[in-house]
Amino acid sequence: MRVFEEITRYKIIQGQLPLDGLYSVEELEALIAAYLAWKAASEPDEITLLGERKEGQVVIPVKELKPKYY
Repeated sequence: MRVFEEITRYKIIQGQLPLDGLYSVEELEALIAAYLAWKAASEPDEITLLGERKEGQVVIPVKELKPKYY
């Protein structure tokens, strides 16, 4: 696959990046949503909901939050 071709500074400067095999933003968002839905249905104790229920919540696929992420 050309997607996994080496990316070098020369290729970036020349504009020779193989973008045709990459997912679009919309496709990536759909994949993430599908994964989170599967995770919530199959392993509900392995997700964390952030935010207020009235305002909307963000689903994170981790059992518990760490104090800090680097």
